[in-house]
Amino acid sequence: MTLKLVSLSAASAALYAVIARVSALPGAAYFSSEWYDAPSYECSVEFWVLWLGLVGLYAIAVHLARDARGGRPAMTVIIVAALAFRAIVLWSSAFDAEPRAAFLQSPTPLTTLGNELLPSETTRRLAATGFDVAAMALAPSLLTAAGLPVTLVVVHAWNPLAIIESSGRGRLELAAFFLLLWSIKRAQKGQRAGAAALYGACLTGPLTLVSTAPLMTRLLGSRGALAVGIGTAGWWLSGVGVGATWLERIGWPPEGLVGGSLTPVLSALASLFVTRSPWPPLALAIGVGFTVITVRALRIDTKNPSGQIPREALFASVGLLFVAPEVLPVMFVLAAYLGAYTHNRGWLFFTATAPVSYVAGAISGFGFWMGFAQFFLPFTALVFWGLGRPPPRRAAG
Repeated sequence: MTLKLVSLSAASAALYAVIARVSALPGAAYFSSEWYDAPSYECSVEFWVLWLGLVGLYAIAVHLARDARGGRPAMTVIIVAALAFRAIVLWSSAFDAEPRAAFLQSPTPLTTLGNELLPSETTRRLAATGFDVAAMALAPSLLTAAGLPVTLVVVHAWNPLAIIESSGRGRLELAAFFLLLWSIKRAQKGQRAGAAALYGACLTGPLTLVSTAPLMTRLLGSRGALAVGIGTAGWWLSGVGVGATWLERIGWPPEGLVGGSLTPVLSALASLFVTRSPWPPLALAIGVGFTVITVRALRIDTKNPSGQIPREALFASVGLLFVAPEVLPVMFVLAAYLGAYTHNRGWLFFTATAPVSYVAGAISGFGFWMGFAQFFLPFTALVFWGLGRPPPRRAAG
């Protein structure tokens, strides 16, 4: 296993080096530039060939990591390679830092504060990489608590989307994901006050993370109110979203566009047959989603939740993407952070197709079929492969 991981890491490092090099070239230098005129590097054939190659190597590495016999040598290879991948992208790439998505990307208190404290792109990329690595460092203990091989840290450590979004784009939303994992770790140890404070800070990040509130409230008990209070205070004191409609705050796609989740599609259908207001289908979809999440949270054994917390956080955060108006690639990173805790492989499809959002932001005429192409396959995989079903327990390596 270890020798195979060494070979995979070398091949992956070479692909990251090429991606980093090509991303810095002008669009006219691409081989495919003669027949595509979009400015985004992600629109080029070169990027997609390299990206799918990386995803393929990543999938093989995940498969190998499920063999717990790798032990410490395998872990060493995984961690060293993961740091090397991030260093290559951090210091050698030139990805467009502007979010390229056909959906609104609403600001959050956390990202607004981060942008004020870190005005340069370089410092934001360094900070995002730091949060990503810190989240990766939490994985071994969380995996051990769940009775899973620690080598499954590769699910997060080698995920190409996590690497590009942190080291390549400097996405500060990753700080909220780190805070979520840290709060889960503290909750597992019974440190509810600390977990509540961390989770409250997490709630100042992307609003989609509110989907984990029923789970964390179940675990934190009365201290869950403290966490919600911290998150609410963060939004109120920051003034983020003042003057915007709630639809704009939660990322409803601009008029004439159909977002990648199911809710805008339901709204478009409802406008033909029932109502022209987007609120009824939005309220119905989110209401059903939170009902399912809450019921699952109530079934958790709070006396021995170690293996259930990360898996249920995965179910809540990724499951709500089915109905959340805003579906951006950075939200798929959380699926990679938590993907090791379920046998489901749907997040691999998310990783493979996520950059379609950036393509959509660089071309005109984005509509239903582009969203369908991006999200239908992973959504279908998640439905039929049983998102959230517990994996078989195995001895930690």
